[in-house]
Parts: sequence; structure tokens; C-alpha cells
Amino acid sequence: MNLAKKIKDCSTTYNDVRKTFIDPKGKSNSNYKVENKASRDYNIIRFDDCGYGSDDTKCDYGLEIDNKIKFIELKGSDNNQGLRQLYNTLELTKGVYSQKEKFVRLIVSKAEAPRNIDQITITKIAKIVNGSLNGKNKKFIKVNNTYSEII
Repeated sequence: MNLAKKIKDCSTTYNDVRKTFIDPKGKSNSNYKVENKASRDYNIIRFDDCGYGSDDTKCDYGLEIDNKIKFIELKGSDNNQGLRQLYNTLELTKGVYSQKEKFVRLIVSKAEAPRNIDQITITKIAKIVNGSLNGKNKKFIKVNNTYSEII
């Protein structure tokens, strides 16, 4: 089965006005909240344990809406592992999402000191999404505990 088919099989369509996604492994208190006031359809892809194996090299979710894909990782305290998971998923799916505008969301329960964050992986992710970490265009966001996004 090709990757695009696997991803489609791991997608669920929602149009809820509000939806909260939590760490599927229950290892963190991080969550991602979707606010969808127009009740538009969007797909949530479970990358970590559906499209791939249960190893720790893929991000938790993808949110696909219109011509956009948002890669979401909900993490406890290992910020750098979260960055690696996001980067690996971006790389593995680049053929599937080549025509989509890409966004990255790393939501962590416990922040690390900036000097301990893997700047090489941050640079690689920023290049793929064409935006800087926590920059003005909101393409690559790292926050603590909860992130709410209006779609």
C-alpha cells in the first residue's frame, strides 16, 4: 500500500465547532484545540500509530484543511525528540503534501532552556515550512501546554 493510501486510511473528517486533541500515548498534558466557527470540514491524520509503526519517529497528528497541512506533536518534556518527530514526518510525507502549504505545531508540557534546543533541526524545519520558529507568519509554532487554532 502506498503512503498516500495509508494516510487516507488514517484520516478522520470532522466539522466540529470545537475539538481538542490530546497526546495519544498519554505521556503529556499538552493539547491542541481547533476552533472552527464556520463548521468547515477538516481531516485529522493519526501519523504516529496508524500511517506508520508505533515507533517514536513520527509526529502525532496532521490537520488537513483546504490547501494546508499542519503537523502537530504533543510532547511532555523532550522538546528535541518532538522536533525530530516533526522533521521526520515532514520528510516522509513531502511527496504526498508537495502542493500543500505546511505548518508545524510543537506543544510541550515542559519547556527546555533555549540553549538546549536543537537549532539544526529547527533550521531544517523552518526551511521546509518557509518560516521561523515562533515567527510572525505562524508557520512554525512552539508553545507550552495548549495551543488553540482558528481554522
